[in-house]
Amino acid sequence: LAFGEQGLPWELDPETLETRGPYTFGGVLNPLSPFAAHVKIDPATGELFNFGISFSATQPSLNVYRFAAGGGLIYRRRLPIEEPRSLHDFCFAGRHVAFYLSPYLLDMEALTGGETLLDSLRWEPERGSRLLVARRDDGELVASVPVGNRYVLHGINAYEEGDRLIVDVVELDRPVYD
Repeated sequence: LAFGEQGLPWELDPETLETRGPYTFGGVLNPLSPFAAHVKIDPATGELFNFGISFSATQPSLNVYRFAAGGGLIYRRRLPIEEPRSLHDFCFAGRHVAFYLSPYLLDMEALTGGETLLDSLRWEPERGSRLLVARRDDGELVASVPVGNRYVLHGINAYEEGDRLIVDVVELDRPVYD
């Protein structure tokens, strides 16, 4: 599968790399199902985890997905977020998944007013950054922690030490796209 930023995954022939078309996990996903570029596969179980941001002006949410090794959906959990924030990657560690929400927001009015997607993104550091942590087993939110006002494109590493979740990221002063 080939993944993009927010669209459906595309299936490729593993031998020829010929494009087979959009992959919906048996109809679970549709063109409105946000699905991000950087899936994580649990090496112990073969389960696939991913997320997607629903960019809604009135009710933005972070969708967390867990699929069985055979491709069947185990859950899709919608976590409400305050603003439609741009998010590119997440971290997977043991019993948790973690999402670093930078203050890089999609201005819905600008987008519907004709600006490109990239031109509709606004860097608003005064809103601050948050680290959302959800349980791996069911996608339920267990923590939302303020973490300054920086930008993170990719997580570097995440792991657990006893009851502690350690998330390593490279924070930047502003988005790399800007």
